[in-house]
Amino acid sequence: MRASTIRKTLLSVAFVSCWHATASAGGVPFTWDPSAVGLPGSAFTADTINVEGYVRDDGITSNRLELITGFSLNGGAAFTPTGLGSTYGLYFEAVDHGIGGPPPHILTFTSVDWTLKADPGNHNGAVISTPTDFRFTNTESTGEADDIVLAAGSLVKGGLFLDLAAGILIGDQVDTFVPGASGFSQGGSGLVRVFASNPASLLTFTPGGPTGSITNFNGFVETYQFVPEPASLALLGTALGGLAMIRRRKA
Repeated sequence: MRASTIRKTLLSVAFVSCWHATASAGGVPFTWDPSAVGLPGSAFTADTINVEGYVRDDGITSNRLELITGFSLNGGAAFTPTGLGSTYGLYFEAVDHGIGGPPPHILTFTSVDWTLKADPGNHNGAVISTPTDFRFTNTESTGEADDIVLAAGSLVKGGLFLDLAAGILIGDQVDTFVPGASGFSQGGSGLVRVFASNPASLLTFTPGGPTGSITNFNGFVETYQFVPEPASLALLGTALGGLAMIRRRKA
């Protein structure tokens, strides 16, 4: 194959890779189908997830319960899928481990283990958060026993940052996304990015124990976006590397 033909081919690959990365910058669309796991809801497509959450922090470990409140697609208005919040609920459950210092300090979470769960019948109820208790109130006898694990993940890079002095929770992290329920998730698998930012007015702190640990029991809002896997970026790197090799040979 002539060098000019190879160059054109590699340029085409590079262009497609650049386009894919740019087009996916706002989040990769995914389709979730509640009926695939026996929930009375309809399938829907989105690229962004909004949640209202609760977090309890003891200075090293943080437990989070985040209720999914809505979705959006291509930057459009938030919407609530049929059945969400009535015939079923969706929520994230997470445990963050981190590193802290003497107050006032910023607690940085360096690892995350999380699950996406469905609540048949939407029975979990409100969240109780005190220095000794952190759970759903539950409005049925089975509690969370019938909840369905839909996906799980762990931290790839980034983290959540809790500034206890300023009362601000911020985050920019990427987590793995591994579907655990067959048929529920279609597309958008691989990675999910989490953004969180909160003014001090949304956070309330109470003493959490003799060491002065802090409990935050107010709701906050996070945004989840599915992001492309690194494959497209690797492909772009290969293409550009090939172009550089051709130039060296020509020289």
